[in-house]
Amino acid sequence: MLVRSRRIALAGMIVAAAMGLTACAAPAPPPTSPPPSPGTTSSPRPTPSPPPTPTPRPPELHADGTATDNLPYFQLVLDNYVGAYGHGERALMVQHLAAAGFDSAMIEAGWVTTPNGLRETSTEVAVRFGGACLIGTIRDEYATATVLPLLSTGRCLIGDGFDDPA
Repeated sequence: MLVRSRRIALAGMIVAAAMGLTACAAPAPPPTSPPPSPGTTSSPRPTPSPPPTPTPRPPELHADGTATDNLPYFQLVLDNYVGAYGHGERALMVQHLAAAGFDSAMIEAGWVTTPNGLRETSTEVAVRFGGACLIGTIRDEYATATVLPLLSTGRCLIGDGFDDPA
């Protein structure tokens, strides 16, 4: 009887060990696609690729557009000017805007020095465009731009000397 109970105990341990080993085995990976229906074939579906990200076009001058239409281009031109010349000089600023396609007869530029010969902390430049003004300010080596209405004088900037940028 002792032999029989040992055999039963040994068989129980073997079954328990086999079950333990089975529990430690990695589970089968889930199927990646449903099994094919009887009578059909299965092929992997191609993964759709995301649509290409459009490359933004750089702003450009719209000669027949409004001041608001041209604000992004005006800002780009000012940023390029500041990147190349910093605060720069008045005549050079006007030449840069004219070279970018703005009508030189419509460009007004503020002074870069005071009457005492000191350097201004900011310089304003404007372009009369389609009944409004593109106004740019260069200060501390960066440029900002906005659109404002024409003044009652028909100009963009207040003061004198804007017609002679030299």
